[in-house]
Amino acid sequence: MVRVSSARRAVRRGPLFRGDQGAVYLKELRTWWRDPVRTQGIVMGPAFSIITVLFPLIFGFTAGFPFVGAAGASMAAATCANLYGQDGTALWLTLTVPGKEKADVRARQMAWLTVFGPLTLALTLVGCLLHGDAALVPWALAGTLAALGGGSGLLISVSVVALVPGPDPHKSKNSPMDHGDVTGQSFLMFFLVALAMCPALGVAWAGHALDMPALLWASVPVGLLTGVLCHVTLGSVAARELRAKGPDLLHLMRSGTPASTSDKPGEDAAKSPFETMSGTRRTLMWASMAAGIVGLFPQGLVPMGIKLNGAPDKVWFLALHVPEPWQWPVVAVMVVIGLAGFRGAYLVYRTEKRRLNTAADATLRRELSDDRS
Repeated sequence: MVRVSSARRAVRRGPLFRGDQGAVYLKELRTWWRDPVRTQGIVMGPAFSIITVLFPLIFGFTAGFPFVGAAGASMAAATCANLYGQDGTALWLTLTVPGKEKADVRARQMAWLTVFGPLTLALTLVGCLLHGDAALVPWALAGTLAALGGGSGLLISVSVVALVPGPDPHKSKNSPMDHGDVTGQSFLMFFLVALAMCPALGVAWAGHALDMPALLWASVPVGLLTGVLCHVTLGSVAARELRAKGPDLLHLMRSGTPASTSDKPGEDAAKSPFETMSGTRRTLMWASMAAGIVGLFPQGLVPMGIKLNGAPDKVWFLALHVPEPWQWPVVAVMVVIGLAGFRGAYLVYRTEKRRLNTAADATLRRELSDDRS
């Protein structure tokens, strides 16, 4: 009787909720609203994007409003790229049912899109209405669709390939701050989501530069296509990695260290790179991060929006104070500087992380050699 009633409820819920994928999808939706760490992720993306586009109001600039959804999707992908790490050792539940990895991955992707898709699209719509300039609508839609689709594929892939161990949810004491160090993941996700948006925004820029409205609006289906390809392709990659390296990931979750460096006595192995890197490297990393933020956003994307909007305000944006023929090249240079700054910060972090792993491997080899002798 229980089975019959459960089956009837599944039928009433529709095909999306049936089978293995449907069960994980429902579990993920409940987790998004009940887990404090997930709830923090829901709040951070929209909050970051809204604050980002409201800040230029100091100068009366509103051209960033249409892009509030794209910024929110990018931040949501960056803050949610550790889904398996947030679940702790519950990963074993997936591994004990071989062949279900793809259903688990797809369900997590769909749940993320269900939570953030309508939210970011609504933010985009509100931003476009508040700004009132229809010329930026295709840019905003293309960027938002690409960020949503690209983010759903990238975050699930990164959460498997670059899993960061954290405490089991029942041990986190309901503290959103009690989880693993995901700074490296966030750096990486910012780069990758921005890269996923480039094809669509490139088509939009070409349509604007050539004064071809049809090409400008073609950026919207290009953004949708890019998002779908990222969602499908990278989801499949994540499923294969989960199937091939599932036991190693579970070991990482249980011990906090990779399987290849298990049982190492070095205390640095369990530390964050922020704790072990020298003061010079830490200063270099944060300086690169600051250069990335200033170059990409206030000196790159904001003057780009001002030029597209046709506003006469120059404010403190360098590109708008140079002669007209050089403004677009300066904008491009600032965007490159911003991306290079983010990449430099990530490379410093990654180098320190690799140093820790190399030192741990060397310690393990010495111990094995001593045991044999």
